Amino acid sequence: MAGETETDLGKLDNMSELLMSGDKLRKLALLMHLQEAQSMRTIKFRSVHHQIQSLRDSRKTYESTIAILDEAEQLKGKLPLKRKRDLQQDDKVDATISSAINHLKEYAHLSVGTACRTVPSFNLRHEYLKKIRDFMGETKKALDAIQPSFTTTAVAMIMDAE
Repeated sequence: MAGETETDLGKLDNMSELLMSGDKLRKLALLMHLQEAQSMRTIKFRSVHHQIQSLRDSRKTYESTIAILDEAEQLKGKLPLKRKRDLQQDDKVDATISSAINHLKEYAHLSVGTACRTVPSFNLRHEYLKKIRDFMGETKKALDAIQPSFTTTAVAMIMDAE
């Protein structure tokens, strides 16, 4: 059995193999939510109120997953348009911002996939996804606040340092 685990892990040597498309992640999140709701029917709770609260928490986890994926899809529209300037640094700034946005989108998909596949407790998964959503929101705000003149100067300073 140890050999099977090693070969399975050997197949996942590339991080991009862990990524799932947004549609597949949405289907996985819905399937998990439905399975959790179904399994809660068989669990004996202290009261109906506790059962209802657990169902609501499961629904919040599903909604949080969908919200993260929606935010990741909205990032596509944030890719900077080519500015028509003669400065060479502008292209590097655009490439840097585009790269950061693509990394953030990849991070969202990887994090949601990891949460859905490896975190069995919906309470833990909910907390994990909440932190991811907060991080993405802060990063998105930081990317929105970037001013082209500042980043052009920053890129020029980095190029001088190299």
